[in-house]
Amino acid sequence: MPFNISLGNFYGVDSLIDLLIVLTCFLVATQSRKIYSITKEKNYKIFSWAFLAIGTAFIFKILMNLTSYYYAVIRQAHFFAFIAEQLARMQVFYFVVFTTYSSLLILGFLTLLLATSKIEDKESMIGFLYLSVFTIVFSIYFYSLFHVSLFIIILFLLSHFYHNYRERKTPNSLKIFVAFILILISNFVGLFDDITPLMYLIDELLLLVGFSIILITHLKIKNGKKKDKIGSDQRFVRNSKIWKKS
Repeated sequence: MPFNISLGNFYGVDSLIDLLIVLTCFLVATQSRKIYSITKEKNYKIFSWAFLAIGTAFIFKILMNLTSYYYAVIRQAHFFAFIAEQLARMQVFYFVVFTTYSSLLILGFLTLLLATSKIEDKESMIGFLYLSVFTIVFSIYFYSLFHVSLFIIILFLLSHFYHNYRERKTPNSLKIFVAFILILISNFVGLFDDITPLMYLIDELLLLVGFSIILITHLKIKNGKKKDKIGSDQRFVRNSKIWKKS
């Protein structure tokens, strides 16, 4: 039986996009951590963990592409006993990889939601956790359920960032709002991945653009916070009694 390695559909372009998403999310996590080290704002520390989870999720998504292709190849073999054995192994592996992917992705977005929305109502928190667990358990059988649940979580996130933009009216708040619009549209398009492979590619591209906007915004925020801190330190030095003439 031949074993061929594929990086997914479109001659590996989709897996290349997934890899770029991984790198982008890890960079967002790094920048969020740096902003936290400057400002000590707890939300940025939580953002760092959330995007680390999302980035790690897409590593498992790349593994899903490899597994799916391997699954397709062994279905064409003629040794039925061998097929049954290999399919059983690959189905277990695919189940573990997909469950890890979906768990980390939902965990990442749910962490963002709980951090940004500051949900204190225990019933709401339990409701979101129940939705997440239900989705993870049944999404292996009903993939659309995974996208619907993510859509709900991202929709709440989008609502928060819309109100945040209305209050602040800053370029950075607008960019974050636009980024989550693209992420929401990406997830909606993902519902139709089975109709045509092109929808899957559009889904991936929109997600990459959305995360890239978040990364660019975080870089600007970090540089701005860094300048503010340097300016504050310089003013402190100038005003310090140690440097005043007696």
